[in-house]
Amino acid sequence: MYNIDTKMPINNESDLVHARLRVRESARRIGMTLMDQSRISMATSSLANALGLGRDERSFGYVTIEKLTNDTKVGLRVTCSRSNNDGYIPPLSYFSNERWMVDELELHSSSPNDVEVSITKWVTL
Repeated sequence: MYNIDTKMPINNESDLVHARLRVRESARRIGMTLMDQSRISMATSSLANALGLGRDERSFGYVTIEKLTNDTKVGLRVTCSRSNNDGYIPPLSYFSNERWMVDELELHSSSPNDVEVSITKWVTL
């Protein structure tokens, strides 16, 4: 059985490719169009790249995939998270390339060194 909800560690470029494929397959399974599958997987890859995930041994992080549902729609939320050793938290405007591909984009910082960026794409039932 395929479980959409998952948290994947990103240690290198290969992990990032695997995460992108997993996002695309999860999007397909919840009924997204081919265009929306491409959008959310591209946005995930772009986000992870912007955060520097998988670039080297110091750029460790996670990609988390969650299936969302309510009365009228189903969606996919993907969160890219990383501990920033330098303490730099990019402004939300830094992610404008990803914003147009998804329905929602949120930036969270739980401490001066941690950053999470979540993207959500919805499908109307």
